[in-house]
Amino acid sequence: MVTMTEESTEEAIGHFNFVLSLEHETDDKELLSIANFWKGRLPADEGRYDQALEFAVRAETWPWK
Repeated sequence: MVTMTEESTEEAIGHFNFVLSLEHETDDKELLSIANFWKGRLPADEGRYDQALEFAVRAETWPWK
């Protein structure tokens, strides 16, 4: 979240990807949903709405496919 507020988009994506890589290591579905939601905000802020929608759908559904 800090890197997002500092507009360090690539670094923020790296942090969210790390959290999402823990999918099989944690049962915390809420954490994974939140990471997908915020990762989706990054492309939305840049006008890439199709990619943002993909992450929003992932955030909303479980398990991910």
